[in-house]
Amino acid sequence: MTELQTPVRPSVPTRRVVRAGAGAALAGVLAAAVVAVLAVALGAPADAVQLQPASYVTFSVVGVLAGTAVWSWVVRRSPHPARLLARVVPGVLALTVVPDVGLALVGAATWGTAVALVVMHLAVAAAAVAVLQRAVPARG
Repeated sequence: MTELQTPVRPSVPTRRVVRAGAGAALAGVLAAAVVAVLAVALGAPADAVQLQPASYVTFSVVGVLAGTAVWSWVVRRSPHPARLLARVVPGVLALTVVPDVGLALVGAATWGTAVALVVMHLAVAAAAVAVLQRAVPARG
């Protein structure tokens, strides 16, 4: 009988993960702010609650910190973290845009706002992944 062995990976210091999460959250908030400002400049309603800083800052920080926790767990536990994250990140991102489209479909938001929110999700995810891949690299 043989034992399953996972490759030995260097552990990721918790302090590095915490710093990466904070940096990713900041990058995500900045990306969301740019998208919100551009969306309003391009005609999205300025009074849309989803495009107000209180809304996008809160959701960006919570989402990015949750994503950082999952990223860290995958990097620490998976024998092939890069492959797994290449599936998890787009899958979760696809799920997060469903409510944005739903808001427009039921008339709770304009299509301009919904498109801005989808772009915002993409921008926040891209910013967070860039920071996390640099600080807590997923290899293999």
